[in-house]
Amino acid sequence: MAEPVRDDTGDLRLGAVRATMWLTLASAMMHWISTAWVRHFTWPVMIAEMLPVLPLVLLLADPARRPRPFGLAALLLAWMFPFALFGTDWDWAPWPLAVAALCVFRGRTAWSLFGLVIGGTAAVIVTFDVPFTRFPDPLSNAIWAVFMPASIGIAVFGTHSMATMATRLHTTRGELALLKAREERLRADSELRRSVGDGLRGLEVELAAAVLGADPREQAGHLEAAAATGRRISAEIRGTAGAYRVRPAAPPAVESPAVARYALAGLFLSMVPPTLNNVHVEHLHPWLLIPTALVTCAVGSVLLLTPPSRRRTLRLGLLVLPPSAIAFRSAATAPLLVLLPFYIGVLLDQVRARYRIPIVTTAYGLFVVLWYTAPWPALLHRSIPSLIEDVTLGFMVIWATYSLARLSELFRLLHQARADLVAATVLAERTRIARDLHDVLSFTVSAIVLKAELCARLLSVDPAAAKQQLAELPPLAATALGELEALVKHEVPLRFTEELANARTVLRNAGVDVKTVIESPHCAAGLDSALAAVLREAVTNVIKHSHARTCSITLLDTPGTVHLRVVNDGVAEDMASGPTAASDPSAAPGSGLLGMAERADGRLIARRLAGGRFELAAEFTKTSGACTAKVCARTAA
Repeated sequence: MAEPVRDDTGDLRLGAVRATMWLTLASAMMHWISTAWVRHFTWPVMIAEMLPVLPLVLLLADPARRPRPFGLAALLLAWMFPFALFGTDWDWAPWPLAVAALCVFRGRTAWSLFGLVIGGTAAVIVTFDVPFTRFPDPLSNAIWAVFMPASIGIAVFGTHSMATMATRLHTTRGELALLKAREERLRADSELRRSVGDGLRGLEVELAAAVLGADPREQAGHLEAAAATGRRISAEIRGTAGAYRVRPAAPPAVESPAVARYALAGLFLSMVPPTLNNVHVEHLHPWLLIPTALVTCAVGSVLLLTPPSRRRTLRLGLLVLPPSAIAFRSAATAPLLVLLPFYIGVLLDQVRARYRIPIVTTAYGLFVVLWYTAPWPALLHRSIPSLIEDVTLGFMVIWATYSLARLSELFRLLHQARADLVAATVLAERTRIARDLHDVLSFTVSAIVLKAELCARLLSVDPAAAKQQLAELPPLAATALGELEALVKHEVPLRFTEELANARTVLRNAGVDVKTVIESPHCAAGLDSALAAVLREAVTNVIKHSHARTCSITLLDTPGTVHLRVVNDGVAEDMASGPTAASDPSAAPGSGLLGMAERADGRLIARRLAGGRFELAAEFTKTSGACTAKVCARTAA
């Protein structure tokens, strides 16, 4: 059964992303201070141990992760300073160097320096038998010196890397969208130049030949060929515009980043040797290493090899909770308490935000009560410093486990959001190109076809008028080529007054009587361009799909709105209900009606009227010098 999808992104605000890393670092500092307190170091020693934290914070505050020589030198000198004051009688605290190695450097360099810091510290402890007071034997001291700093370094590294990745994803998603939009324009430019552009150049050649021809029959042949080419180009434009409106394939789902999984694995594995070493330290039976190792492997397999889910949380609970419940009374399971924080961190990731603080509070409350009331079989002293040491270590593991899960989810959401933004931007760019291709270029090509057919008819009846009309054709072809180049790079600027004049000319060439009632609106350039585009497409539909004898164009300007209305009388009554009633675009809505609705950004009405008339009306709302309104396309029977 599929688990319900959670919407718990409220705690994933980008402003709190880097706070996860700082809180992980703060919990590591608290744990190391409590460790020094348990070892009865004086306050000057503990303060000296924390001196490297200041340059470390300055290095981690750089999101670019650039190795800064002065910061690294200051960190190294601050770490070596306690040697000058206290010799070897301090905790050495190599974890600031381990954190800097992983978080400041990259790749193999980072891990090589990390291994050098951790391994070098352990080698010195074992070789020179440094007298640590925490454990009585050098092996336990070496394990502590290796794996505790390693766990801190990996925890801070994981949260720091995830926070940096999430920040970069958020800040660069707009840049990627712009880049993809630019790539889409270049691709569309190349494609349209090969398809529509070649046809327009062929049309230009045919029209130039018709102008230069001396024989009327030859001119008529070139004009008929040009008209046929124009109709083919119009069909290609409609097909290409429709194809460009097809939504691209959805981006593939994004998985959690590998760095989160690796960091969690490293954090868990760094806690395994101290867990097993506790059997030796507490003088337990050696055979207990076997069940301890088996339970630890089982917990690690479920934690690291299964995806986050409630089922995984349940399995971890069954493996971790029973041993933890009896750990305060049984020596056999006491070392497994180290695994409990991993389960709590996973549990916090699965519950709602309002339950997280109560869960952590309850868990720590029970831990404190059992700490002081249970008959411990181990040699641990029930002191406040020991309690704080365990509590701070547990909190660091809980917070790191939870943060890696939440930051991993944030990374996935941001990556998906960036992919969705790119897809939406590309789709918007494709829609704009399709709209301009259909609404702008199609009008010019239709005008060329109409004028070419008119010239072919006039050659035999009125050569002077044919010559005049013929001279206007090559500039129209050049205009079409210019519009093709401009619409790919940017929206073609349109002006209503210019389009109105073109509409009158084109309709009169088609034998349509034009009547206009125009009130000049006082509106922004965007609204003026939208009005021009809707008028252009409406006139194109009249020419292509009707047998109109009259056409009226009305533009009314009111204080709050602008109304554009185009009515023609070309709807054939015997065809109005048939499949060929193309004069009614609402009967078979396509790119034209959709493009007008998009450009209008207002209410669009397309409907048949009585007496074989067809009306297209658009209403725009004017607010603050711009037009904003809801789109509504309505078909009336």
